[in-house]
Amino acid sequence: MMMMWPARYLEPFYGSLSMEDVSRAFDQPNLSKFVHQPNYRGPPMKATLDTNWYPVRNQYIASTGNVEITTGIISVAFLLKIDNVYNGWRNVFRFTNTNNDQEMGSRLPALFISPDNYSDAPNQLHLCWSDAASPNHYTFSGKNGTLVPGTTYLVSVSHGYDSIKNTTTISCYLNAEKLKASGTYSGGVARNKNTKLYIRDGFYTTDSKYEPLIQNFTIYQGELTQEDNNRIKNALDYPTPMAGPPGPPGPTGPPGPTGTAGTIGATGTTGAPGAPGAAGTPGLAGATGLQGPQGIMGPIGPTGPSGADGVAGPTGERGLKGEKGEKGDKGERGETGKDGKDAPVPSIVGSTGSLTYSSITPTTL
Repeated sequence: MMMMWPARYLEPFYGSLSMEDVSRAFDQPNLSKFVHQPNYRGPPMKATLDTNWYPVRNQYIASTGNVEITTGIISVAFLLKIDNVYNGWRNVFRFTNTNNDQEMGSRLPALFISPDNYSDAPNQLHLCWSDAASPNHYTFSGKNGTLVPGTTYLVSVSHGYDSIKNTTTISCYLNAEKLKASGTYSGGVARNKNTKLYIRDGFYTTDSKYEPLIQNFTIYQGELTQEDNNRIKNALDYPTPMAGPPGPPGPTGPPGPTGTAGTIGATGTTGAPGAPGAAGTPGLAGATGLQGPQGIMGPIGPTGPSGADGVAGPTGERGLKGEKGEKGDKGERGETGKDGKDAPVPSIVGSTGSLTYSSITPTTL
């Protein structure tokens, strides 16, 4: 059953929720998020939930930070309130690939509030998307989801197109209750680089008296599940109480008993080396060591240069006369000489057996 969110849940023990509490409640551990921050009536993050509503007016959101809205599944979650009923359609937000209101790709998705005089579904959330059945497939939040002026609601919507399966997935939660029409539908249109996001489009103008009010409009990269919606609602229903002022210090208590000795700690790291000490006095001279063995003969060195000639020595004394040598062999006979008038006559002279010539006067024989 669709239940409205009683206003008392928004009033914790220490006054209204701060914007810091609200922003923290919308955190999701597994999804990137971007929070649209318009010009608040109070300083950001210091205003309270009661004073920080801003009207839904024609605003083109040019940047969504690190959240990519042109592909995959995206989700939005925010707080919604109306102060008055209105006999006309009121747009809350629209993702669109076109500049028209009701053509294929113009609601990817879009969320409206139905008129107070709308036959069977007055003042209900009206969720629209494009699929094979219609460029404006839609669903209502139902009678139990009728918006009551002055009541705060948590709203979340997820949308994505699967180009491989050619299917559109859509879901909508009101106060963490899932709308019946949430599911997967055949066909659809993917968001693309031309996709734009408007917080209230320009097709449905509303007098400022009847403008819906929103807070903490948050865009997520991915689908918000039932668990995610429960987490947001529980954080808003039961926020962490704000701390009061510190009390005075209490009296000093008596000393406690001596504790047991702790275990020995691990060995510390080695310290840096110390500075060198002063030099000691010289020690006594040691005894003379034993003579070592003779070393191996080294290689022969190269030949040195020749010395200069020495000075000639004095003439030695005359030696003794040698013994007479043996008689030599008889020499061969010489050739017969030619006759000459004055040929010398050979003669044997001397005792050594040598043949010599003597000059004699020739005589007539």
